[in-house]
Amino acid sequence: GKRKRSSEFLMHAAIYKARPDVVAVIHSHPPHATAFAVAGVELPTCIHPEAEVFLGPVKLAKYVTPGDQRLADSILPFVKDSNTILLGSHGVVCFDSDLEQCYYKLEIVDAYARILLLAKQLGNVNTLSAAEMSELIQLKARFGLSDPRMQEAIKGHVTCNVSDFMSRVSGDVGEKGRMVGPGGQVTAVQREQTCAAVAQAIGSMAPAQYSEADIEQLVQTITDQIMATM
Repeated sequence: GKRKRSSEFLMHAAIYKARPDVVAVIHSHPPHATAFAVAGVELPTCIHPEAEVFLGPVKLAKYVTPGDQRLADSILPFVKDSNTILLGSHGVVCFDSDLEQCYYKLEIVDAYARILLLAKQLGNVNTLSAAEMSELIQLKARFGLSDPRMQEAIKGHVTCNVSDFMSRVSGDVGEKGRMVGPGGQVTAVQREQTCAAVAQAIGSMAPAQYSEADIEQLVQTITDQIMATM
């Protein structure tokens, strides 16, 4: 047609080429699933029945600059065994036999990501047993859905991927809104923002006889105490 092609056309084309059964692809940036992609945390398996039956393992592709062949290449290792892939620091791509099924997968993956974050805040995430997982995956076969873990399920032993999520996502996600660096430290940006907010509050309440140096010292002391609790 006459319309300009999507900047991610090459990724779509790569999926169609690798999976002749696919007739629809959706690329989007749903917030909760994209949060996992930005954090570089794979969605765990063996936790939620709906995610297991309708998604299966959701792989995390490495980050590459969007819009060129490298993005297409980054997902190819996962296309054969998955219909939903997280794009590192970018978003999600879903593909299936029709557009409606793609949309369902997009909806399910974001809902699942949100459920995981909420469950972590509650303090506990229960995992499904090997027997329960085997039963779920074999149930998929009765629905006509494939799963790369089918042989494991038949043998009664399904490999789960939960350690990355359990170890790297803290229970206070969304509670304190922390910005942390690679080593877990609070970033300079957050300290600067906190310091500015404290300065504004103190400046509006400080007695007139307080000098700028007195106010600055008070701001730094309070900021240090706030940051120590984060």
